[in-house]
Amino acid sequence: MNRKWKSFLVELEDQSWFPNWMRQYQVDFLGGVSRLTRLYQPCAELLNSFEPSKIVDLASGNGQSAEIFLNHPKGVIVNYTDKFPSEDQHFEVTKLDLLKDDLPQADLYTILNGLHHFDQNQIIAIIERIPPKANFLFIEPIGPRLGSLLKVGFSTLILPFFLVPFLRTFRWDRLFITYILPIGPLICFYDGVVSVIKSYSLGELERIALQTNRENRRVKAGHLRSFFTTFNYLSS
Repeated sequence: MNRKWKSFLVELEDQSWFPNWMRQYQVDFLGGVSRLTRLYQPCAELLNSFEPSKIVDLASGNGQSAEIFLNHPKGVIVNYTDKFPSEDQHFEVTKLDLLKDDLPQADLYTILNGLHHFDQNQIIAIIERIPPKANFLFIEPIGPRLGSLLKVGFSTLILPFFLVPFLRTFRWDRLFITYILPIGPLICFYDGVVSVIKSYSLGELERIALQTNRENRRVKAGHLRSFFTTFNYLSS
């Protein structure tokens, strides 16, 4: 599908009118899957290569997806930020619209599973807003390929029925919208499929890297294979 037409697809969780309790259902589910599978653990060596002292994670959701991964380097300060932070957190997630607000100072900026929420021009704008002396690492665990579509489709439609009672934090209303009126899994499924369709191939990330290379910043795209998926990433 042409990238221009993909822009007409919207994820429900990105819409300001979308109920926050439903958005929280989704981000808690994704965080639970990431923690259970230790999804980003294969990227730990990539993270450690930056040797940061302070990390600001952008588009964190509830932070659970990044919690284990970003706390891997000992003694590193990590700040989590999101446009729609939840009020029910185990740690602080600061409200931040990374397209409009000033970015907190850091040595390294990260985005995990978030690039597909932005178009190419927005990704370029985000990179341009990062201070020249800082680095960034943007990792996508999905791509516009059949394998990702099948994995995401299965996990979002089936796994909520097994994981919802064990999500942080437990809420009774989630049982109702999972087992009685299963709109929770259906919305996760819809947004998951749209995420895969809107995700970026390695070739597309390489073109973004070429557009954002500067004399004082070398941007590169790469990929990393793991048991669960193939990660595409942008970094500097």
